[in-house]
Amino acid sequence: RRVRDQMENPPRTSDGGLLKFLQEIRILRPIEVEPPIGSRASPRFYVLDIVAGDDEPPVDPLELLQAHRADGVLCYFSALVLHGLTSQPASSHHLALLQPRKETAKDPVPPTKSDRKGPRDDRQSPNPLGTLAFTHDGLPYFTSRRRFPLTKVQTRYLNARTIVRTTTIEQTLLDTLHRPQRCGGPEVVFESWERGLSLID
Repeated sequence: RRVRDQMENPPRTSDGGLLKFLQEIRILRPIEVEPPIGSRASPRFYVLDIVAGDDEPPVDPLELLQAHRADGVLCYFSALVLHGLTSQPASSHHLALLQPRKETAKDPVPPTKSDRKGPRDDRQSPNPLGTLAFTHDGLPYFTSRRRFPLTKVQTRYLNARTIVRTTTIEQTLLDTLHRPQRCGGPEVVFESWERGLSLID
């Protein structure tokens, strides 16, 4: 749309017509995803790339996850896969939506037993894996709320067209202890620590 607006004689077509034209000339490829059950809005994803030949390469799940929210951070099982800390295929993917840490004027008072509550996303979603954003190729993609700057983040190149934000190796290993179920369970947790101990700072 931005390119069209900058042209001297832009083509007279709607946004939908432009999307259709780019798909016909194989520059734009739609990625099919399934929205959560009962959701009215379905996220739409496209790969903007020049495809050589008839074979369309599959989109990387981590690329799709980062495209869902550019300000999100890959975490849990997805971060384990990205850092090469597990040989297990991901059974789910996770994206953290960072929330600013609330500043208080005085020292915080430790909560009493009756005041203790889980993280915000766990109170809003009955699913222990987080809030289901969409499903792609049978794999669920979840989001969860996490605190910033408590969550340590780094930026990495995923491929020629995508830069992703992910939790650091140290943060990812700590996450396996805090949320082992979101990281694939005990087998994945033990393997990730065996692989990661020599890599941590």
